[in-house]
Amino acid sequence: PLTVQVGELPAISFVTNSPVCQNDTFVITYQPTPEQYTTVLSGPGFNGRSNCCDPGAATFVYNVQSTAAGNYTLDVISRFGCGISRQLSLVVIPAPQIIISQDAAVCSGSSIGLMASGGIAYEWTPASTLSNASVPNPNASPPADTRYTVKVTNLQGCSDTASVNISVNFPPTANAGPDKVIL
Repeated sequence: PLTVQVGELPAISFVTNSPVCQNDTFVITYQPTPEQYTTVLSGPGFNGRSNCCDPGAATFVYNVQSTAAGNYTLDVISRFGCGISRQLSLVVIPAPQIIISQDAAVCSGSSIGLMASGGIAYEWTPASTLSNASVPNPNASPPADTRYTVKVTNLQGCSDTASVNISVNFPPTANAGPDKVIL
């Protein structure tokens, strides 16, 4: 007798964290049918990534670049060769375009103004020698050469960092030698 086994289409449901910030991780979590299956994810800059998975939940993780926005297809193929495709869209929010002060020098004991722009929130480090670490334009009073880094966050909640180096110039030490009596 001939036995014919009819394979069912795999059922799939998935969620994504789209939209994502540039350079963040794009995650697709999906729950297929409880049998052996193969998945293939394709889309801009991500063509044909295949993964053979055990039954149960699985996760695709993808580090997103600004050019990776667009439509993706997730194909799930059962062990019987039956397949199903789902479309998803990835929206990438650009990182802030930071403009920051140029590297500079300051005399010991003096302060210098720093400046950053490109966002709505600012977090400077190290904060201990700054007038206010949460503003775009703090005054810095570094005791020695210091690299200041600012984290800038834009309206969409995406952030990036930039740095500026401040060198400290110390006054010269004068030494005329030992005291001498002149008659």
